[in-house]
Amino acid sequence: MVTWLHENRSEGCTTAAMDGAASNGHLYIVKFLHANRSEGCTTAAMDGAVGNSHVAVARWLHQNRSEGCTTAAMDNAAGQGYLAAVKWLDGNRSAGCSPAAMINAASKGYLDVVKYLHTNVNQRATDTAIIAAAENGHLRVVEYLHENRSDDCGADAIIRAKKNGHSTVAEFLLKHEDCRVAYEVEHAKSLAEGRAAAIEKAWQFLWLVLLTFRLFPQALVGIFLPNSGHGSASGVEPLVTETRARAEMEARIRAEEEASIRSKEEARIRAEVEASIRAETKMNTLSEKEERSRCEQLEEEIRAGIRAEMQNTVEEKMRAEIRAELLGEDKKQAEVAVCD
Repeated sequence: MVTWLHENRSEGCTTAAMDGAASNGHLYIVKFLHANRSEGCTTAAMDGAVGNSHVAVARWLHQNRSEGCTTAAMDNAAGQGYLAAVKWLDGNRSAGCSPAAMINAASKGYLDVVKYLHTNVNQRATDTAIIAAAENGHLRVVEYLHENRSDDCGADAIIRAKKNGHSTVAEFLLKHEDCRVAYEVEHAKSLAEGRAAAIEKAWQFLWLVLLTFRLFPQALVGIFLPNSGHGSASGVEPLVTETRARAEMEARIRAEEEASIRSKEEARIRAEVEASIRAETKMNTLSEKEERSRCEQLEEEIRAGIRAEMQNTVEEKMRAEIRAELLGEDKKQAEVAVCD
């Protein structure tokens, strides 16, 4: 297919062609593009080849192309557990890796890759890597990283291990005093924050009750002062009447102020809205013209492409039709001559 496209089409390709072929392990296509096309590839070619364990492709690119790779190559290889690829990159390429390589390997439990990265590629055993291994239950990786860690022990690894049901990992970390202290401090902090949140909610509820009583005391009269026929509720009636009168006054003032604002600002707001509508109409008209222009341009491009594609076919068809027509006339003339 690639050979046919190269020989019969004129569109060519981009660097994505070789990048994709390399990433999917198609060495023959990579070689063909290298020999017959000038687009080349990018660092994504070797990154993808190594990340998908296509060692032969990676080696060929290393020997025949100059684009090289990025840290993504070793990062991806480590995350896939391809120790051989990690070693090859470490020995043959200078891009190295990023901290993501250690984190990727730790999260998947690839202890051999973790050890190699720490020993040979100078990747630190960080708290982030320990967390990645702990939350996925990789005890042996956690043990190795904890023994060689460069950061202080944090609580997150224990918290995430417990959350995901990896009790063995959590128990291992809790055996170490610095980890246990960090976890206890974080746990106490979490409990304190929970209590503070509960207290805050209680105060909010109390404030809401008091506000309701202040604005609508009649709503709570039935709760605190039930109408039992005694004169104790008589003192509440003036308060209820005053609240009702205040509410009616606020409603009247709001209506008056709204009418006043409408009267003063209607002309200005109307002019602003009319100007906005005119601007929108103008933009819509321009958009319609641009759309028509794009459609016409697209139609012309499609027409030119179809014309170029059909040119040879139509010409050949015309030649065949004219040939058949001429041969038919010659045959008729020959038959007439024989009859004469």
